[in-house]
Amino acid sequence: MRNKVFKALFCLCAGIVVHGAVYAATYELHPGVYSSYEYSDNYFGTAHDVESENIYEIGPSLDFSVATPTLSWENSGYLAKRYHKNFDEEDSTEATFESHAAASSVRHTLDLTYAYTQTSRRESLEDPIGTTRIHSGAVGYSRTLSQTTALNLGYSLTDENNPFPDEDLMSQGPTASLTHQLTPRQTLSLAYGYMYHDYEISDNTWVSTSDAHWGYMVTPSLELGTGVTYEHEDRGRLPSEDIYTARLTAGYAVTRHTALDVSGGYSWLVMEQEDRQGTYTLDAGLTTETLYDVFSLSVSKGYTAEFTTDRYGTYDTKSASLSWERTLARTLRSSASATYDDRKPTSDTLAEEEQDFVGRVSLAWDPITYISATASYEHLYHAYEISDTERENRYRIIIEGRY
Repeated sequence: MRNKVFKALFCLCAGIVVHGAVYAATYELHPGVYSSYEYSDNYFGTAHDVESENIYEIGPSLDFSVATPTLSWENSGYLAKRYHKNFDEEDSTEATFESHAAASSVRHTLDLTYAYTQTSRRESLEDPIGTTRIHSGAVGYSRTLSQTTALNLGYSLTDENNPFPDEDLMSQGPTASLTHQLTPRQTLSLAYGYMYHDYEISDNTWVSTSDAHWGYMVTPSLELGTGVTYEHEDRGRLPSEDIYTARLTAGYAVTRHTALDVSGGYSWLVMEQEDRQGTYTLDAGLTTETLYDVFSLSVSKGYTAEFTTDRYGTYDTKSASLSWERTLARTLRSSASATYDDRKPTSDTLAEEEQDFVGRVSLAWDPITYISATASYEHLYHAYEISDTERENRYRIIIEGRY
């Protein structure tokens, strides 16, 4: 049943473009070869008895796109064999495929996306060890109802097949939002989201989120506002939880290419059979863009409802992320990124407080069209409240050539 859903979504992406192919269309097809080498100083991400590894990948890749005046369809991916020097029993097949179709008119916009990933490479040390297969798809529709009102609808589905002992998980649900310009200076936004998590073993759960926000444009570069959010979690046989949040918001255009957004307030967590809790909330983001640089920084604090293969419930979370891309020359670019998360369980369970950090720097070189080479370094860090800390360093080179 799950595969049928994703096949239908992919066929819908293709059908939209085929329907528009009667118009003048531009086609591009670029087959190629993908290859990489990676050295890890702690391949299994353990706290003790660390083992280093040399990993090689090679296989075919493909880029394919179709575009008309009102439609576009983009596809990219690769299939590669993954070889290990010391632990050949870990050899596997890596696969990545992404597809995006979009159609637009004066009042309507339709977006469809589908992605498939099969990998044994972990993005952080909290990810499962082994081969993970993930299907994900989404459909989004937006309509301009009038000069002052816009409607957005969406639906997303993610299906994860994880190695033992981690559970398989399918998450899906709709979203809806309505934005209305009350006056030339005032805007009202309403949003609702629902997500159902279908676990292989654990109790299935669902989360609904309702949000309302009012904004007032004080000056052309400054907007102030206020908002409220209500979130309900139903965890099957476990007690339900509710999160109420009230906040003040501010958005300021520092310059034409620099924007600052800040939101701060307070959240109340109401749990069945447990005492009420509360915490201050913060969401802040800074983005700036120049001729050679693109920089972004964000920080957040508050309650988060997370239902994944390794998280189940509400956490008091602190997060920060940073990214910086710089154009050094016409064919040379550098980038740096870092993410930090601190999660503390809110309920009285055996789960530990965890800290996760991933830092990456890379240098990309595109000497000629369709030839690229990227060298990168990654540092992964995962600390527990009681258990031992895990660390890993990765050095990687990726070379891809397309025709």
